[in-house]
Amino acid sequence: MNKTALSYVITTYNKLPYLKEAMKRLLENVQEDEEIIVTDGASTDGTVEYLTELYQQGKIHQFISEPDKGEAHGYNKGMLMAKGELIKLITDDDVFYYPAIQECKKFMIEHPEMDVMSGNVAGVFLENLSKIEMFKDCENNYHNWMNNCESVWFSGLPLMLRKKSLSVTGLFFSGMKWVDTEFSLRITHLNINIAWNTGLIAIRIDNPQSNFRNFGNSEQYQQDYERMYFFYNFRYREQYRKNILQLNNIKTRVMIVEIFKRPLRLIKTMLLNIKDFHWKSNKVSPNELINSQENIMEINVNQNFNIENAFSACENILKEYNFQHEAKVLSK
Repeated sequence: MNKTALSYVITTYNKLPYLKEAMKRLLENVQEDEEIIVTDGASTDGTVEYLTELYQQGKIHQFISEPDKGEAHGYNKGMLMAKGELIKLITDDDVFYYPAIQECKKFMIEHPEMDVMSGNVAGVFLENLSKIEMFKDCENNYHNWMNNCESVWFSGLPLMLRKKSLSVTGLFFSGMKWVDTEFSLRITHLNINIAWNTGLIAIRIDNPQSNFRNFGNSEQYQQDYERMYFFYNFRYREQYRKNILQLNNIKTRVMIVEIFKRPLRLIKTMLLNIKDFHWKSNKVSPNELINSQENIMEINVNQNFNIENAFSACENILKEYNFQHEAKVLSK
């Protein structure tokens, strides 16, 4: 029996039109020493029937459909099912460059000391396919980790994991929406062996069903963001401490003012300042970082508003970018 080198793990829930485009490309690129694992969260839009047919035809190797607790839970189930030495995460509504994935696979097999490999990612809005935006902050963050050992975030789309390294990295945390952000902060905090492929490995298609669009500005997302950075990032934690001290100093000054009975108007003004005081970290959040105009590439594509055009446009730009930019592998 041939050893499985790589397991593709894909999660999905009620995104059948996107899933069909993603699976079409995955099925065209899967190798003989690879397997495809799909975990579905009990979809009701025809996804189960579609995947059951693929499974019966032997096109996907493992498949389950049952209620779960979100994306992290689905990925965790798939990773534990994986037979491969390596695990490549695939999302059901994004586009991947499989030649780059094969290069990452080759490097990871040749370097068994590496626990995780990641790389560059870009993004596009489904409603506007003319602009592909490079998320340059991800690679910049990797350099910051490599040079300064600081806990940083990067996108989960390019992630490739060594299965036996899950014992040190841990699984995904199902208690947060920011699944990949928490995971990347955690593994850079642990200072494990992480390699980086400078090629463009994936493009995120922001669409009406995207988790980021639906939850990105929610109160829970903001709370999760603050929890993650407070726990993992030293600079963020120090800034938080300084702001708390500053707030306490303001409160102390107000107490002194009250003792000496300064004019009521002055007291009211200072109290309003306390009420409106908001501390802000000098750490920039991911959704702020991706707005840099210098990273936007203009492309000519068919602007018909449909999913197939979006996948095709992303596929073309992945080929073009990687043809023009020679990929390198970075590691400590």
